[in-house]
Amino acid sequence: MGAFYKLIPQIFTFEKNWTAKIIVAGKQATKTDRNTVSRYQNLLLMDLEGNKGNKVTAIIYDANIIALADELKLGKTYMLSNATVKDNRNEFRGSLQDKIWTIIAKTEMEELKEDNLNFLFSRYELTAFNKLERYMNSNAEISVIGIAIEVRQKRIIQTQFGTQACLQDVVLIDKSFETIILTPWDTFVENDCVTIIDNIGSKPIIWATNLKVSSYNGVTLSTKVNSTFFINLGIVAVIDYKMKTDEHVEDTNVLSSG
Repeated sequence: MGAFYKLIPQIFTFEKNWTAKIIVAGKQATKTDRNTVSRYQNLLLMDLEGNKGNKVTAIIYDANIIALADELKLGKTYMLSNATVKDNRNEFRGSLQDKIWTIIAKTEMEELKEDNLNFLFSRYELTAFNKLERYMNSNAEISVIGIAIEVRQKRIIQTQFGTQACLQDVVLIDKSFETIILTPWDTFVENDCVTIIDNIGSKPIIWATNLKVSSYNGVTLSTKVNSTFFINLGIVAVIDYKMKTDEHVEDTNVLSSG
């Protein structure tokens, strides 16, 4: 691929022979469309424009999900060419952008040996735990960073739609020693909670984006379909949290055992 590339807003509907430099900012679990039985996977891609970082939702369908399973890894930077660009429609839930990209077999992608995680992290506004109450039961998508000090037992609930859901509570503490319960649902339990449990002894640092603030048993956080977990990233904010954890490890041990 050539060195010339466009920013996301510069790529128009049905345009061909373009290249974009993007970071994979979010990667959802594979889902099945209830109407067509087609399988799809949504990704959130971000370019590196100045202080902004433009975003677009990209979709992978059916056989391409398996074929590209090892490509477009979360947090990695790529040169990407010739996805299909279409206007967004109401049926593409979870996307507020006016364009949707579809990753097809002919889409070219090249992983770059660049670390742009600090840039990605800086594009999200973090909410302190003691400021979450103002966002209860709103449509705001909240991002937080905290230390995981406890993972509780899984539980199964009956949803209002008559289906079952798997939930698991993770207790987080921030550097001001405020605590909050974050409740991942379903695929987040199967994937991210397993990683957190595997690392709970070292008190992993969790950066989670696009969360919902609820009023269930006080102020709590829960995942949305487009939430993303970054665990123990080697970026400035995470290193800062690690240092503060080491300074007050006895305090966090008391909290996690209390």
